[in-house]
Amino acid sequence: MWRPPVLGRPDAAAQKKLWIMAAGPPDEVQRSRPLMEAMGRAVTMMGEEAWRANLTKIAVNFMLASMLEAMGEAFALVRKSALAARGATR
Repeated sequence: MWRPPVLGRPDAAAQKKLWIMAAGPPDEVQRSRPLMEAMGRAVTMMGEEAWRANLTKIAVNFMLASMLEAMGEAFALVRKSALAARGATR
């Protein structure tokens, strides 16, 4: 049995809007595809080796965390500058 990694919060799972990254033997992936398509809005094949799907999930999570950090730094810069007094953060 294999378990493809997914991207999406619990509310996305409830709405069947997960992004599913499938990797594994092609016959197993094809057999499971209807179930994956019922659970998510996208199923992306990542190859036959499971590590490819896992690495992709880690990379996407890293990208999201980096984006949030950059946004926080940008807001802190604006808040600590004269721009904040002019309403740039509203």
